[in-house]
Amino acid sequence: MTNKRRYLAFLLIVPLLAVMTATTFTATPANALTPRDYSYLNDNHLTVLTGNTKVCGDHLCAPGEWDKLQASLNTAQLANKTGATLTTPNVSVGNYPAPSTAPPTPTVSAPTTISQLPISESNVHVQEDHSLNGGDLPITRISSVGDEAYIIDGTTPKGGHDAFSFDGSGVKEIKGHVSVDLNPEGKTGKIVATWTDPEGHNWKLEETKFAGGNELYIGEVKNGTLQTRLAADPIMVNAYMHGTTGAGPTFEPTLFNYLASWGPAEVWEDGKSLGMFQAHMMVTDGARDPVTQKITKSDGVTPYSPKTPWDSKVNHNIAELHLVFHTPPGPMTDNFPPQFKTFTHLMFYNLDPPLPVTHVLATNAYIIDGTTPKGGHDAFSFDGSGHKKLPSGSAEVDLDPEKKTGFIIAHWTDLQGNTWMLQQTKFSGGNELYVGETKNGTTQYTLAADPVMINAWMHGTTGAGPTFEPTLFNYLASWGPAEVWENGKSLGMFQTHMMVTDGARDPVTGKITKSDGVTPYSPNTPWDSKVNHNIAEMHLVFHTPAGNMTDNFPPPFKTFTHLMFYDIHVLH
Repeated sequence: MTNKRRYLAFLLIVPLLAVMTATTFTATPANALTPRDYSYLNDNHLTVLTGNTKVCGDHLCAPGEWDKLQASLNTAQLANKTGATLTTPNVSVGNYPAPSTAPPTPTVSAPTTISQLPISESNVHVQEDHSLNGGDLPITRISSVGDEAYIIDGTTPKGGHDAFSFDGSGVKEIKGHVSVDLNPEGKTGKIVATWTDPEGHNWKLEETKFAGGNELYIGEVKNGTLQTRLAADPIMVNAYMHGTTGAGPTFEPTLFNYLASWGPAEVWEDGKSLGMFQAHMMVTDGARDPVTQKITKSDGVTPYSPKTPWDSKVNHNIAELHLVFHTPPGPMTDNFPPQFKTFTHLMFYNLDPPLPVTHVLATNAYIIDGTTPKGGHDAFSFDGSGHKKLPSGSAEVDLDPEKKTGFIIAHWTDLQGNTWMLQQTKFSGGNELYVGETKNGTTQYTLAADPVMINAWMHGTTGAGPTFEPTLFNYLASWGPAEVWENGKSLGMFQTHMMVTDGARDPVTGKITKSDGVTPYSPNTPWDSKVNHNIAEMHLVFHTPAGNMTDNFPPPFKTFTHLMFYDIHVLH
């Protein structure tokens, strides 16, 4: 929450080794890489972090050693340009269940035709959607559903008001509603909240101006430099705050923020204005247990302490909206936080749209099908030349990050008029970069196998996935086998990867660029990229297992199809 003092201990996100989810290259004697064992498909790539010191294999990196290691690995990943040899993997499409000869009836409630997609718009609207604004993402409009709200009003040992009540004793259910509509680029918008307190008084808060605030930049590149600093930002999206981040005080554990804002708000009690207060709103993952109302340490029992912000338990699969208003910091009081005479803390749980984002419909389809210098297919086309609008296309994704189940179904028509369908109901492999999460009292920076993941950074400098994309925030991602049909005929099972990210590619020019916004991005310099955090895109890739060298990019795949969708509808 807003405080007179900012804790400026920076959370340094250290680039991990960039590894490819389903591909590896045999080593030349010069780079000494070990071929991957493809009999094991669980992409659980791990690294180690000691303080802020990089680790190279089994030892701390000597000066310059990390950069040399990163450069050699990137060279290996671009082996088609260096002449490196390849290992034929020990897996094949045949390792997956035998494909059917016709589109099957899914084992889950997945639709089998585009007309069965559960959307409110007509199919014509879906097919003809040409917007390039990211659709419903990032989350900038949200409201509470129903009339359930909570006020945190505990008692300190000295008899003051405790506005955090980590043990849950001061959390009281009230009636209330909140509506948020913000513009992160224009730094404008409106927040309105109404509630009735435990004593029966009716309250209203309204905010239309935004100023101040702070944000932790993770992985963003400016002028060729990877950012890990705090910056004033009155309306922010998709950033970590509090806890060990240094972005805000430690009154909350490290929390992922879908949306946050700061600024002055007017407050009324029983129709009478009480004046202007400093206000802060944030939509986060689950800091507080919605049943016990506790914020706990990593053991799930002991109340959280701001003195040990690295020791906390957070539920990433639920969301909360925090709304506070307070007087300016002043003389010490018996309250907690102590510098505020008035500090009111409200919470709302039932949010619309539901968070995290796990069910989306993506439209406005493109295919990335450029040409390499050798005449192969370029499935990334950083210069945008292979970025081609499809006549029609949509994809529905409905996943459960806890159970690792769900479905993906996509339909599209290619530039030659062929009709395609992809269907996925099984999920396996994958990797995720944990940022700031605490387990057993230790802050995590490791990669973990996770076939369905939410709210994580990937690619670029993270080490989670190869450098074929810049560092991207992922709302939702998945890995696993999918069956693909062309003109009603099954082509078999393919390795598939889906991710809903912020804007890697300019949807108008089709380019992925370096930080100058002009020069095409290069996987050899993943720290130099430009990403638009205010739009969203869906990437859907399917490919054959890695095999012999080809003229394609990526080079070890005979087939590598890359679809993009630029309008994302968040569904219930």
